[in-house]
Amino acid sequence: MLLYKYVGLKRALYNFINESTFYFSSPALFNDPFELSEYFNDDELSSGQERYDFVHTMQNMGVLCLTKNPLNMLMWAHYASKDWNHTDDKIIELLMEDSGLLNKNTTHTGICIGIDPDAAGLNDPSINTVPATHGNVTYSTNKPNARYQESLFYKKSNGFSLNFDMENYHKLQGVFLNKPICWSYEEEVRVVRNIKFNNGSNVFPFPPESIKEIYLGLRHSSNIDFLIKINDIIENKLPNCTIFTTNIHGSKWELSKKIYLETIKNGR
Repeated sequence: MLLYKYVGLKRALYNFINESTFYFSSPALFNDPFELSEYFNDDELSSGQERYDFVHTMQNMGVLCLTKNPLNMLMWAHYASKDWNHTDDKIIELLMEDSGLLNKNTTHTGICIGIDPDAAGLNDPSINTVPATHGNVTYSTNKPNARYQESLFYKKSNGFSLNFDMENYHKLQGVFLNKPICWSYEEEVRVVRNIKFNNGSNVFPFPPESIKEIYLGLRHSSNIDFLIKINDIIENKLPNCTIFTTNIHGSKWELSKKIYLETIKNGR
């Protein structure tokens, strides 16, 4: 099963397509204020040691957030919007001028990338603290109540190790894989890595062939010049990747997909 990453056009072109790198973000940068809530079931961190542990985790763990659905309208609106400006590389400006979106509504202008987690190393328990196979996020109305600091694994490793530890999976779930139910539309799957074992870098390379599909945002689907140019860029780097355009479904409140070549053929 493929997993998907929604990103803006600039990040997609430079990081994923050109450089073949994943960025494992610090939980401190996420838009959910309750990240790592296992550390503080009460209103606040109760001790100096807990505060230290919380900051330590924020600094040393990276999370790659993925999803199961490439046609989620809310994900397109929230995570695949404009991420460039007029000072960015001319490739971005040229593409966006072609699509007529430089000064217009720029939601649904990014890209959704379909990743084979096996080929990308995201299922490997030897390099992922939480591999994708065990990274399904649970959504609930209450915080988890099993404190991570009380686990033997925590005391043994001062928080986290490089590889996946099935014996303490429920503790890892409490820290990284629990979110308020309002986020359930994301259908999120997470991969967690300890960046200390990557010289402190959040950037990890992956094999380009692990990208199997690319979906282009809805607002590009009717601009044939844009589609031809971005297809040339993608095919040069990812010749075996299937490219789709996204479209408005004819009879449902849904997005549909169409193979890129069909869109080009019908648009001419």
